Amino acid sequence: MFDRTKETPVTGEVQIWAVPKTQHMMECEREEGNPHPVPFEFEIRTERSWRDGAVKLHTVKITVTCPGGIDLLQSALNTLREEKEEERRKFERRMSELDQQIASLAMLEYIPHED
Repeated sequence: MFDRTKETPVTGEVQIWAVPKTQHMMECEREEGNPHPVPFEFEIRTERSWRDGAVKLHTVKITVTCPGGIDLLQSALNTLREEKEEERRKFERRMSELDQQIASLAMLEYIPHED
């Protein structure tokens, strides 16, 4: 059975993107003492960047080696645990947003106008 990886070259393309910084990020950099911050940051991606204003600068074909001896079952379990934790964080963040909306609405009071 195939339960551990074998050292294997993997070839693919990566792209370098210039992604615009938010106004908030630029202001923070100025506050930190950089009077002329660069208005973008570089990212390496394997697919298109969907952020507004992103510019693809360069595409490179690369080959990296997948190391041998990695336990696939353990890696699969670790991946699922990480995904589960990410889903828990998203859920907790959404529940917090909804709790804040409920609290805000609960503080509203209807006061009719006297005619």
